[in-house]
Amino acid sequence: MITAGIDLGSTYLKAVVLSDMAVKGYAVLPTGHDHDETARSALGVALQMANLRQEDIRYIVSTGYGRRVTTLANETISEISANAEGTRFVARTLGVRTILDIGGQDTKAIALDEKLNIDTFAMNDKCAAGTGRFIESLAGVLGVGIDDMGPLSLKSKSPLKITSTCTVFARSEVVTLIAEGKPKEDIIAGIHE
Repeated sequence: MITAGIDLGSTYLKAVVLSDMAVKGYAVLPTGHDHDETARSALGVALQMANLRQEDIRYIVSTGYGRRVTTLANETISEISANAEGTRFVARTLGVRTILDIGGQDTKAIALDEKLNIDTFAMNDKCAAGTGRFIESLAGVLGVGIDDMGPLSLKSKSPLKITSTCTVFARSEVVTLIAEGKPKEDIIAGIHE
């Protein structure tokens, strides 16, 4: 059975095509101003990678910030439910019980019970503090790719204190730390903390 999932995030839109629960194609594109158009483009890229056509898909589920915008989906589910389901699918045998979803505009912390059902969750949706945009913005100030932030942070010998959670003020702190010659690894570790 061929299915697809589309995550319409505020910053990036992701699409995946599955055949009998195995990934056959995927795409990640900047969301842009027209979520439905970007969803169609991402699904097209994923289908091309899978060497399939849209007519081959039996069922499509959408999630994310713009999940209700696309006309492609047969069903929509919340990001929290999608995270829990993904964890049950991917990490059942790993003992994973906590999920941190750092999105472009919010961050979600989700606790799962022993059966991997949602126990509780918390969401930061009032401010960009700790979100993907926050980290992306500070990575830009440091001249570091977003994919390098984690590995560099792990090399830190002495994480620095970033006192502000506001993106604008944190940027100012990071600029000052750079000017003082502080190691990037220590600044990044401070950002993560």
